[in-house]
Amino acid sequence: MDTPPAIIEVALNGTTTRARNPHVPLSREELIEEGLACIEAGATIIHYHIADMRVPAAEATSEWATRTTPATRRVRPPVHKPQHRQP
Repeated sequence: MDTPPAIIEVALNGTTTRARNPHVPLSREELIEEGLACIEAGATIIHYHIADMRVPAAEATSEWATRTTPATRRVRPPVHKPQHRQP
């Protein structure tokens, strides 16, 4: 029996704080490490929130894409989907 392909999206942190979950990845390095582990486990989309929601959306997206793209290219190309919510 053939299994149809699936897209797996991983939400790394949402707006969860360390007080709520001491293991939540928040720093750039933690997000990269956890994101790569998820990609290696089969995830296609890595969804995360930046720590400082006061940064303008365009600036935050550009900065995080620039910083994380080299790390994600070490594995198969994922969909890069940073999220930013206005305060």
